Amino acid sequence: MKFSAISGAIVAVAMMVSAAGAATTQVAFNNIMGTGAETGGDSLVSKFSLWVSTLTDTSKVLIQVKSAVNAGQSYFIGGIFIDDDPAKVLTEPGAFQASSTGYSSAGVYFVSSTSGGDLPQGNLVNFGSTSKYLKSGAASNGVNPGETAGFIFTGNYANVVAALAAGTLRVGIHVQGIDGCADTSDSYVTKATTGGVSPVPLPASALLLLGGVGGLAGLKRKKKA
Repeated sequence: MKFSAISGAIVAVAMMVSAAGAATTQVAFNNIMGTGAETGGDSLVSKFSLWVSTLTDTSKVLIQVKSAVNAGQSYFIGGIFIDDDPAKVLTEPGAFQASSTGYSSAGVYFVSSTSGGDLPQGNLVNFGSTSKYLKSGAASNGVNPGETAGFIFTGNYANVVAALAAGTLRVGIHVQGIDGCADTSDSYVTKATTGGVSPVPLPASALLLLGGVGGLAGLKRKKKA
């Protein structure tokens, strides 16, 4: 269901910040390179980021995939894939997509899937999905520019951040419809940090700002086929 008023977006953003708690970490994505890799989305890699946040329930962790605003270009994230082997820090087999609590942009809707293939190009980086989430229905239900998809997992925040930094937990995304072409797509995988240093935590004010952008973009988006 899409918000029909600006006030709805403001409420959603307020819920995001109050529930997400104090600790938030951002992780960048790498473009998948090598023989056989797609190149249509190479220039877009900096537009995507993964955010990990604590929740009031410390046995849960919020994982969000964000797509930055990018005027003049169209594309959408159609699949989100998780490789939690061997880290095993996300213990819930299926995540709850937190659309109703403001962690996802209005209209973004993904469902857990056990069918179909793995992350496209994932074989080039030995990526094997332990869980995956695909957009439900039209492209407008994917993560379009300026939007966010949020999921709540059972897991320990510190362990999840450490595993992402080490590369023993990876998240992959499949971006489709690049520049409006149905056949142009690309895939990206979270970037492990060097030297065992964890990704840099971001302040709650940054979470509020990006959450607000995602919510407002959902209001303005037109329905796509």
